[in-house]
Amino acid sequence: MIHILFIGDSIIADFNWNGRFPNYSTQEIGIPGATVKNILEIIPSLSIEKEPDIMMLMIGTNNLYQGDFNFIEDLKTLVQQLNQKCPLAEILLTNILPMKLNHLSPETILMVNKKIKELAIKTGCCLFDMHKQFSSSPSETIFLPDNVHLTKAGYELWCKNLLEHIAFLIEDDE
Repeated sequence: MIHILFIGDSIIADFNWNGRFPNYSTQEIGIPGATVKNILEIIPSLSIEKEPDIMMLMIGTNNLYQGDFNFIEDLKTLVQQLNQKCPLAEILLTNILPMKLNHLSPETILMVNKKIKELAIKTGCCLFDMHKQFSSSPSETIFLPDNVHLTKAGYELWCKNLLEHIAFLIEDDE
């Protein structure tokens, strides 16, 4: 059975991944309010129940929310440490979703996502581009009124795309 480890902030913590992926073994490490540095700090003591086949990393939203646009180096270190901790796992690096916040322009998110894409290429991660998927859907159906957290429909869109991506990875490995 494929084991998926979800790592991130409240966007990871706020969803029942195990309930949505009953055909997979899942573990979720989601910390509401976490930044990249917060996740980086817990990696040495991280308790992983089972060696994951796939690690989905969704982090950076709180960095941007707090005005920290220079977290890519920490993200690179985080990816490297995850690779060392679980060298056989495929890392899916999720980019920043198209949040609509007064203090954050869409161009800024695109600039950060470009850096995340470059990081994925440099580190051998798989970019999981949910920004593109969410941009083509009406934001009021996928985001809660805070324009950061996801609605049930937002999580369903994410899960649909994740299942397709996992199927592609499995097929590619055969």
